[in-house]
Amino acid sequence: MPERPSQYLESRLRTAEVILSHYDGTLPFPLHLKAFFRDNRRYGSRDRREVAALCFGYFRLGHALLGLPMRQRIEAGMLIDTADGAFDALTDRHPDFHLEDILPIRDLLSAGLDNSSFLHSHLRQPELFIRIRPGRRKEVLHTITSSGIPCREISETTLAVPNGSSLEVLGRPDDAYVVQDLSSQRTADWMPPPEALPAKPLVRDVCAGSGGKSLLAWDRYPGARIEASDSRASIIANLEVRFRTAGIMDFYASVEDITVISTQKKDSRRFDLVIVDAPCTGSGTWSRTPWDLLLFDPSSVDHYTILQRRIAAAAAPLVRPGGHLLYITCSAFAAENEGVSAFIAAECGLLPVRSGLLPGYMQRADTMYAALFTSDGR
Repeated sequence: MPERPSQYLESRLRTAEVILSHYDGTLPFPLHLKAFFRDNRRYGSRDRREVAALCFGYFRLGHALLGLPMRQRIEAGMLIDTADGAFDALTDRHPDFHLEDILPIRDLLSAGLDNSSFLHSHLRQPELFIRIRPGRRKEVLHTITSSGIPCREISETTLAVPNGSSLEVLGRPDDAYVVQDLSSQRTADWMPPPEALPAKPLVRDVCAGSGGKSLLAWDRYPGARIEASDSRASIIANLEVRFRTAGIMDFYASVEDITVISTQKKDSRRFDLVIVDAPCTGSGTWSRTPWDLLLFDPSSVDHYTILQRRIAAAAAPLVRPGGHLLYITCSAFAAENEGVSAFIAAECGLLPVRSGLLPGYMQRADTMYAALFTSDGR
């Protein structure tokens, strides 16, 4: 006899409660979820989707309704319409729910951030963004249109598709297209114009991660010499694969901690553009990673701010006379953004060119910050 709907939901709620009760934040939640389903193979694809949705709804409440028992809080998260962030049903059932409770330390946010819109964005499912690489627009548009994947054209080079869309029809990522958040793509607008740099500029990415900003720089400055480093060997291995797929052959990748290198030896090399995509709280990405919102420890802001200043101080001497440094975070907090920018201008011998937020919360994207500096040319 088929399971009755009420019994079906009860089963999913129990499963979500078990998964959440065993989550301690050691791993990103999707990895914790994957491990649970790997060890409990009786769940089908529909079961996994529905249980995951219950868990994500729980996290999207952030710090709101924390006084509720876990089961009731999971049920409260079910009342969020993640398609558009509507929460009327939630406030009808829980009049004590207030949007501002999602993140109670709003005084830490960067100036110019629309607090209400930013908080509301945590109740919505973000979109998946595609950056079309130079010369591949016609090909990518034809393929994605033929595939039937719903697609929203943001610009000549940017497409938005529903989160979770399978992009296999587009071929291998980093060849014709790059999966990259909208705000991350827009950091290219904060890089110096190509005419301000030599024909084949030297670019140094000191916190390269998997290389997204380096790929962006390569497409902005074709023929650039890219040097990328990160302190994590596995990340650099992934970067090297991505670079080769993207057709970048003239690059140097290394496993380095820029703050350690700067204290052990003096690097005489100078670069036309130094990119500092700094480690941060990631608070601008919490609509994608809502478990981080719930687990956020305010003391981590001080930790990251200190680290960001050390990295900036180590990276600044790598800028050639007349060259540029681009500081980037995916944070919404002033200390990590405007605070570090002020430090760079005051302590690192660089002159500010422009800075500001890249607010993605109105477009179902991440919120980021960018600040461009230049040396004085001497």
